[in-house]
Amino acid sequence: MTYPQIDQNELLQVSRPAQYLGGELGSVVKDERSVELRMCLAFPDTYEVGMSHTGYQILYDLLNRTPSWWAERVYVPLPDMEKLLRERGAPLRSLESKRLLEEFDWVGFSLQYELCMSGILTILDLGRIPFLQRDREEQSPLIIGGGPVAYHPEPFADFFDAFLVGDGEELVLEFNEQLLEAKRRGLPREERLALLSEITGVYVPSLSKTAVTGTGRFEVPFESSQKFPIERRVLATLEEAPFPEAPILPNIQAVHDRLSVEVMRGCVRGCRFCQAGYLYRPQRERSPEQIRKIVEKSLRGTGHEEISLLSLSTADYCSILPLLSVLKE
Repeated sequence: MTYPQIDQNELLQVSRPAQYLGGELGSVVKDERSVELRMCLAFPDTYEVGMSHTGYQILYDLLNRTPSWWAERVYVPLPDMEKLLRERGAPLRSLESKRLLEEFDWVGFSLQYELCMSGILTILDLGRIPFLQRDREEQSPLIIGGGPVAYHPEPFADFFDAFLVGDGEELVLEFNEQLLEAKRRGLPREERLALLSEITGVYVPSLSKTAVTGTGRFEVPFESSQKFPIERRVLATLEEAPFPEAPILPNIQAVHDRLSVEVMRGCVRGCRFCQAGYLYRPQRERSPEQIRKIVEKSLRGTGHEEISLLSLSTADYCSILPLLSVLKE
């Protein structure tokens, strides 16, 4: 079926139209003929917020390193653009190839906080993908969730085909390889999900039945065809871990308009109120020399003039003073 598209003249009617164009410095466009697996990284918030998220950039860079895989992006449009899309009957498309979301092998949502849940429904609705997992057709893309909210996914489980629990760099490559093998074998949707559920860290809600207590608490699945509990995947070390040296430079000013470099993951303090301090255990550090190399290449590749050292508690980084001295130069 052919759908209408928003042309550039119509984009002049909405605020900050450059965020819908794609083609940013650092974005990846591949030859369609060489691509065997297509995925769309969906951030359930606006472009200016999503482009500030370093984990999103890490996965985009990592997935696109494989020549036959193509990871593209989509964000929640601002209200004026959403209105225009609905009035014109035009579906939401990816930024890189302007591909319909229903044409991808999987659409992966980065679930950072509960308040972005309405953004998931907006993207699915505008992308012409049924909300509920049970209503999707055989050719519909798999809807995948990852990030902090994937550690407690049950309230949103009906919308997703699978959740990836833990560090994305450790899990997503194995997930893709398994899915590509299933695709080559021509396995139907249910068999693909059953095969993916065998991967450590992958939770497929449709394979389990859960109960809700009188207090509204979700119980551990009492009937499941996959192994429980789900074990999170942990990246053993940040040394030589993938990190984009040429991150995408946004077309408009993002919330964090600077170069962000992850120096440490996890935290040693163990504050009881801190969710992230527990989800991202154990503490792992990137060496000062590797950070210096990333900063040098990224500054040349983006033109940024400010650097943000990213972690839960950068002051606890073991070599913080020598690192600051090097970066200052």
